[in-house]
Amino acid sequence: MAVYGGFAAAYDALMGERASLGWHEKYAAVLSELGIVPPAKVLDAGCGTGYLSLALARAGYRVTGMDNASAMLDKAAKAAREQDVRLMLACGDITQEDSLSDLGRFSAVTAACDPVNYLSDPLPFFINACQSLYPGGVLVFDVCTPEYYASLGEGSYAQVLSSTVGILDTRPTDSGCEMALTLFTRRKDGSYIRQDEVHTLYGHPLEKLVNMLHEAGFNKVTAKDFITLAPAGAENERWLITAVNENDTEE
Repeated sequence: MAVYGGFAAAYDALMGERASLGWHEKYAAVLSELGIVPPAKVLDAGCGTGYLSLALARAGYRVTGMDNASAMLDKAAKAAREQDVRLMLACGDITQEDSLSDLGRFSAVTAACDPVNYLSDPLPFFINACQSLYPGGVLVFDVCTPEYYASLGEGSYAQVLSSTVGILDTRPTDSGCEMALTLFTRRKDGSYIRQDEVHTLYGHPLEKLVNMLHEAGFNKVTAKDFITLAPAGAENERWLITAVNENDTEE
């Protein structure tokens, strides 16, 4: 099912938490700590409207953003033009075999703000990411945890902005959570247009993710609590995970 179609126009407004939680600062710090510094090449997988892609590009990284939602990429392209930022964009499915091969090789692959939660089986993406990295390259991603999805339970949440109202209905599933989004966007004449999307998300256990990353070819995997950066635990709501490809393969 295609998602982030009608949602694309209001996505940045509804996702204000990214700035308050220091999302792009965390990613930039992790990359720097691992020796991935500008002008290194970075692939931002599931880049959406380009929040992280643009921030990394402004910092001097050579960034390619990839997403399967063309409406989100349109917003990223518009933002890049407005900010006079050089940003390459590609539309595609990060789980498809060889989907990243035409994009070249990278020093880092990022997947920020839940792309991995949308994958029922993250292994194909992990394999693609590992194969697209130079030796010593790193995959960095964050995920909502099974504990977080369990805590949501079944309920409704509303967010009211100046021109948009978003209503989120959550329903726990055996594998994670189903989120039904109803979006009301105000037209110039004062009326509202309604759009509906259903998002299925998967809460992958940490041990499962680590095993998959090793299976994909990564040698060194580290998981931390996204907020405190303490070692990851089952009680955390979000994990920040890094996986290094130390294989001595040809560039």
